[in-house]
Amino acid sequence: KSYNIMIAKYRNNGQSCIAANHAWIPKKFYDKFVDNFLEKTQDLVIGDPLDPSTTLGPLAMASDPQRISKLLSSAEETGTTVIRTHPGTLPDGNFVSPAVCLSPPTDSQIVQQEIFGPALSIIPYEAIDEIAEALQKIQYGLSGYISTNNFKRARDVAISLDIGIFGVNTATPNTPQIPFSGRKLSGIGYEGGQLGLNEFMKYQSIAYADN
Repeated sequence: KSYNIMIAKYRNNGQSCIAANHAWIPKKFYDKFVDNFLEKTQDLVIGDPLDPSTTLGPLAMASDPQRISKLLSSAEETGTTVIRTHPGTLPDGNFVSPAVCLSPPTDSQIVQQEIFGPALSIIPYEAIDEIAEALQKIQYGLSGYISTNNFKRARDVAISLDIGIFGVNTATPNTPQIPFSGRKLSGIGYEGGQLGLNEFMKYQSIAYADN
């Protein structure tokens, strides 16, 4: 569902730590999804975050637009089609056009790196094992999302992936009541929930032996 992926990708201008980096879509729905997602992305209003009509603001650092541009250029060098939805309409400042990368190679930088900006790769698949195999080769594993009415399947998919936070039919899976942590290079330790409180605990072990 493109609505959940829109939120997972573009909230906080794409610079949420749990923002989606790529969307995996069944091949039979791929073209329809791409058209729908592009249409919704083109409707984003880029501008001053203090303007109520703005839906996508500037990036955090002055170097971010150039960093995103390099990632997109590297994707194009692999033969990937990159669609920039707002070319030539950007205000002054740390703004970039939202970009959609169609079917990039899974070993390309645009797939392997954390984007931390408004760029999304959309990748078709036939079997869920293709996704698991590709994600095993990525060094990061903070968050993932799935849209389905089959909750057993959602649970099975979540367990099969080396990801710390998983949202089923939601793009906002984290709350203070549950542990927040990633896998692989996406974090050490926990915040939130009882496990987060345990991070602040100090323990003492006392071993007794009879004389």
